[in-house]
Amino acid sequence: MAIEVSASELLRLREFTQRIDPAATGTVIESVRHLLALQAQDFGNALWAVGLRTRDSTRSEVLASLERGEVVRTLPMRGTLHFVAAEDLR
Repeated sequence: MAIEVSASELLRLREFTQRIDPAATGTVIESVRHLLALQAQDFGNALWAVGLRTRDSTRSEVLASLERGEVVRTLPMRGTLHFVAAEDLR
């Protein structure tokens, strides 16, 4: 059974599930947990990716979450940077 969805509704749903949504709430760690991991090519863009998905966050809040060990920076595949919740890292 096919479901018809308009392009604008599909975009809205994608933004919502990726937490790129003004209504998205939560902390830095909640944003990272929601997505299981955030991938970026460099550290600055990884910080931006988390901040974009965490309402009213600042760069220092994202850095503090890393310093507390809630979020861990990893390079598991071909040198690509990933931010992962500490409890999800194995």
